[in-house]
Amino acid sequence: MQTRRVLWMVGFLAIVGGTLYGQSIPYTSGIGMDGGARAMAMGGSFTGVADDLTALYYNPAGLGQLKLMQYQGSFYGLTLENRATYLQTETTADVNYSRLGGIGVAVPLPTMRGSLVLSFGYRRARDFGSTLSVARDAVLVDYTMTIDSTDYTLPFEADLAGDELVEGTINQTSFGASVEMGEGLFVGGSINFWGGVRDYGWSWSEIRGIYEVENLVEPGDLWEIMLPDLYLNTSYREEYSGVNLTLSALMNVGKALRLGGSMETPVTLTVRRDWEYVESEEVYPGYEEFQLDDYIEDGSIDYRIRSPWKFRAGGSLKTGPFMVTGDAEFIDYSQMKYIDDIPEGTETVSEANNRIRKTYVNVMNVHAGGEFTVPGIGLALRGGISRIESPREVDGLNLDLEILSLGAGIPLSDEITLDFAYSRASWDGMPDDLVSKLDTKMTRFLVTVSYQKPSRWQ
Repeated sequence: MQTRRVLWMVGFLAIVGGTLYGQSIPYTSGIGMDGGARAMAMGGSFTGVADDLTALYYNPAGLGQLKLMQYQGSFYGLTLENRATYLQTETTADVNYSRLGGIGVAVPLPTMRGSLVLSFGYRRARDFGSTLSVARDAVLVDYTMTIDSTDYTLPFEADLAGDELVEGTINQTSFGASVEMGEGLFVGGSINFWGGVRDYGWSWSEIRGIYEVENLVEPGDLWEIMLPDLYLNTSYREEYSGVNLTLSALMNVGKALRLGGSMETPVTLTVRRDWEYVESEEVYPGYEEFQLDDYIEDGSIDYRIRSPWKFRAGGSLKTGPFMVTGDAEFIDYSQMKYIDDIPEGTETVSEANNRIRKTYVNVMNVHAGGEFTVPGIGLALRGGISRIESPREVDGLNLDLEILSLGAGIPLSDEITLDFAYSRASWDGMPDDLVSKLDTKMTRFLVTVSYQKPSRWQ
């Protein structure tokens, strides 16, 4: 039997430039982070409370309630687990991150009447950290080759695997102020500077092999067919910068009820993306002469994208040691807009913006919580729930986040308070051409330390 050897140069089975986060918009990807442990423990419902430094992020008008100079620092942990189904095979991958959550200071200034409070704060507003893995061994695929002008299609096996890793954060640096315009009526605002990075990486491998096929062209022929292993890596790094304003108000209605509202103007993020694509093949022994050099493409692009307006309203009711809180936040994600370019694809700017208007919707996020302060010892016990609606709707999928949270506040002294919060949620991820089903679980832990004392002017 005559043996003939052939190198079968074929393209890879799946073109995958990112499955879950690769092409997502910064405003709608990743996990939104709370400004402090007390607010997080109460489900993020803090617009109608706003009586500590983290009011800077929920309702800057509430800063006017502070009578003492306050320093704060936060630290958080985030765990995200993704279970992806690919070709009826489920693969689980998870990441764990521990980061500085934020720091800040609020300074009451002397006034003849009312109050004037200035503040500075830095926090991580959104965390992109995530990972995803897919794998399937012995996938049967039909390959076609041409010999002497004749096409031959044969089934061969390949082991397939893909891994996605996303890292980075969007950070908010804010300068805020609040004044008491009248008894129990506060107005305030902040200027917010946004920045951060997102690192995205996707790797794909196809492990193939050497096969022997009899009687392919003529009876008695034995063909040795080599399919080189293929490796694909695509990555990019985005850097963000932007600025916007927040305007807000808070009103005390009697001694028990507070009502607050805020409006956040759109932020236009200026984005710099540097990207690289590498495709390589590895031949098996005996075929070294057919080894190809790596194929590499890289480049960079600058684009701008504008966020929608955000409106938030909330209230709190306090009676004795009990307090209940509630917030509602309205965001119309269909108003997101590319300004002068888009990061990828063959669309024009107008085509991309038209797609956003058709595929994204407005949402109403709801937050509710409560706090009980144990009489005599000052220990505060808290719990909350929030429902974060998905900016996209897909029939048959639960893309909304329902986050359950709890926490406590412990006074360590007259000046120092330790607050901590824990939350968890699960939801369906967005499927695509590669992943047919995606289940995500998230847990967060946030610790905030507060120190307060009279200012030098008091």
